[in-house]
Amino acid sequence: MSWKDIGQGTLLGDLTLSKMFVESAKLHKDLPAQMYKGGIYNRSLSKIAFPPAKTNEFATLSYSTLNSTVQYIATGLRDLGLRKGSKVAIFSNTRMEWAQSDLSILSAGGVPVTIYPNSSPSMIDYLLTDSKSIGIIAENEDLVKKVLKTKSAKSLKFIISIDALSSKHPKKVLTLGDVYSLGKKSFKDS
Repeated sequence: MSWKDIGQGTLLGDLTLSKMFVESAKLHKDLPAQMYKGGIYNRSLSKIAFPPAKTNEFATLSYSTLNSTVQYIATGLRDLGLRKGSKVAIFSNTRMEWAQSDLSILSAGGVPVTIYPNSSPSMIDYLLTDSKSIGIIAENEDLVKKVLKTKSAKSLKFIISIDALSSKHPKKVLTLGDVYSLGKKSFKDS
């Protein structure tokens, strides 16, 4: 078999990253999946999805907790309009919520688009427009404000901040905690 045939045959099958994650979460449910340090970020998921870590101390998230977090965020993203094949940008430094957002987008059937935090407004605009992203998950309030200054901000269905927000923003600006809560309610209602 040639490398060209790999995508055509059954070698790859229909095992996706989101399915592999769910299987890993079932297999390792009580084991640590992620570690996070307290006092670094103003996480909007703290107290909602998992307890905050003490300042300068590490806490862990089990696979079971990570799996439910991903399911609720994925359901919330679906409630906000994400459909199979929809693109959602992640505009953040690497941190545990980046991975949670990535897995949530994939689990909801979407396609993650990466935007580096040091990207200029014109680059952000280009990446959002070129990818036809319907929404964006930004790390914090500063990056949300950067997104709001782009031309493409008007066409986005949602703008999500990983961290809590301290000032008022347009209605389509939410926190990851808001999306988690929305998804948890919809998930429990179905």
